[in-house]
Order: sequence, then C-alpha cells, then structure tokens
Amino acid sequence: MPVPVTGTFDAPPSPPPAVAPMKNRVFPLLCSLLTLAALAAPAADTPVEKLTIIAFDTETTGLSPTRGHIVELGAVKFKDGKIIGEKNWLINPGEPIPAAATAVHHITDDMVKDKPRFAEIYPEFKAFVGDGVLMAHNAPFDVRFMREEIKRIPGEPLPENKVLDSLRLFRHWMPGLESYQLADLARHVGLEEGQFHRATDDARFTVQIFNKVLAKKAAEKPTLESLDAAGVRTYCIAQPAAEPAPDGPHAP
Repeated sequence: MPVPVTGTFDAPPSPPPAVAPMKNRVFPLLCSLLTLAALAAPAADTPVEKLTIIAFDTETTGLSPTRGHIVELGAVKFKDGKIIGEKNWLINPGEPIPAAATAVHHITDDMVKDKPRFAEIYPEFKAFVGDGVLMAHNAPFDVRFMREEIKRIPGEPLPENKVLDSLRLFRHWMPGLESYQLADLARHVGLEEGQFHRATDDARFTVQIFNKVLAKKAAEKPTLESLDAAGVRTYCIAQPAAEPAPDGPHAP
C-alpha cells in the first residue's frame, strides 16, 4: 500500500555492511575447522579401549608404493571391544594387476575394471575415519601406499591421524612367537579359520586379535603414550620421517 506523506522525512536507511569476498571468509572458516579437528584428536593418555580405532588394510598391485596402486581398501571401526562399522572399496588401479599380485589377494582385472579410482573413494574413507586412530598390520607398508595415492589427488592434504602398527604391538604383547602373520596370530588366540589377504577380512581379524589380547591387558590400562614408551610407536601418513622400511605386505 502507498506510504502516507508527512512534513518530515526519515533519514534513508544505512547501507548494509560490506560483506567480505567469499575467498576472504573461507580461509578463517577452514582454520576454525582445522582447529576443531585438532582439538578432537584423542589425548595420548586416553586408555586404548576408549579410543575409536579404525583398522585398515590395503591390497595392491605390487610392493612399490611409488610405482604401484591400491586395488582394495578395507576398514573396520571399533571401540570398547565392539565393531561399530565396516567399509570396503574395490578400486580400479588404472593399470593391469600383475599375476603375482593376483595370486596373493585373488583380485583380478575384471573385478575392478568398472570400479572407481582411488581419488573417488578417498573422501568416503576420510569421512569414515574422522579423527579416529588408524591401525594396520605392518603399518609402514599400508601407510606408504596410502600416502602416495593421496599425493596423487590435487590439493588433497595428507591426514594427521595417528597410525598404530599392530605388528609391533602384537610382538610387544605376545613376545616369542614363531610367526606374527595374521593367520598364525588368529590361531594362537583361538579364533576360527577364515579368509586372509583380502582387505576387510584382514582388518577384521586385526581387530579381533587386538580385542582378544587387550582383554588380558585390561589391568595395565595401556595408552598410546605407554605403548610408545614401550617401543610400540605410532606413525602418521603425513609424516614419513623416521619411518622404518616395511617387512612386506604380510610380514612374519
């Protein structure tokens, strides 16, 4: 409706405050998110059973992370002795899988020819992991392959999550065994036979062995800090310095 005219006029409304260009607002937002992520990272003195841990495993085209590629990635998330999630991705490596690699993990070219590339599945893996602690059996092998695959994604930062090496951990918790391969460890702790050398299966067995042994260590209340002091150091995909050479994908 029309506005009645009076003998006085209100001052025109003040112009809206200037809005900073989007590029000037995104950076502080990213900094805030990164700060929150850092604050959410678990403290070193948190009891291990209270950590959210994601056991993961890779199956690859070979032994060289710089020349090879991941063809399968499996992840099993657990906390307080209970599995709370599982994920599995078959990945097209963009090259033929050598027969020697297929002989180990039984993944063929036909199985991956219509699957996504690593760059396509990585955001889902990253969301599944969140700020949890990663764990892998003979972690340097998997960490190196993950690092190289992530570096191939333009602009993708390397994750800062701690990575616990279950091979070193089980050697510390169960010294003197003849073999620390997952199949032998599973038999040692009384688990039923199952399939090995597939990513999610190996990750799940790692979790089950971990929970079996941790139950016997409950009185010690192990933490990442105490394990590190005992020589069971953690790794980080973003920090390759001082990382020992892996024994191979499935070390003895």
